[in-house]
Amino acid sequence: MLPGLLEDISKFSGMIEKVVLTHNIQNRGFAVDSDLDINIVNINNSHPKGFGANHNQAFKHCDTDYYCVLNPDIRLTNNPFPKLVECLRNSRATIAAPRVFDSKGIKQDTVRYFPTPYALIKKTLFGFKNEYPDSGNDHIYPDWAAGMFLLITADDYRSLHGFDESYYLYYEDVDLSLRSWKNAHGVIQCANAHAIHDAQRESHRNLKFLYWHLKSATKFFARHLGRFPTRP
Repeated sequence: MLPGLLEDISKFSGMIEKVVLTHNIQNRGFAVDSDLDINIVNINNSHPKGFGANHNQAFKHCDTDYYCVLNPDIRLTNNPFPKLVECLRNSRATIAAPRVFDSKGIKQDTVRYFPTPYALIKKTLFGFKNEYPDSGNDHIYPDWAAGMFLLITADDYRSLHGFDESYYLYYEDVDLSLRSWKNAHGVIQCANAHAIHDAQRESHRNLKFLYWHLKSATKFFARHLGRFPTRP
């Protein structure tokens, strides 16, 4: 997946200072195309780290005004970054996310209401998505946005102390969004910024991922349930 994303990013290299690429699981057969017009910083982990820990260590290389959290299974057909930056500049939001579609053009449920145990039970039994309504034409301010693609002001990421590393996988993005709202800034989804993503949904098929999902959900509810921020 990664070579395709790097090729997409290289088309917008004029806006991008550097790409921090984390090799979380060693793969000696992978090599970055040297012809790509982007500055790549490689981090090679001696052992796998969690989602939040990886992005926090990548942020140490950030010396620009904005920091982008980006999964390798994202594809970009058009440059979303100017629109995301504009959204952040014209709002009080800390975090901006694009509208996300799958490869067939179907809108994905990447912005949602804060989860509750009741909503999680409905999701498990009935496929309830707890998705934030999307008019398709206007920017919206969801409770939280999925961490597959987030643009964050570097100062705010720093002031929030980044992702909470006690979550190994899942709910780090929910937690970060919640803390952003508590700081009276919040999250915006930009109507005119788009990306493509085919969700892996590993927790639906793999017991290890399901365990991480349930463990993170339990931790999130213990810390925040009943103490969600008041939304404007």
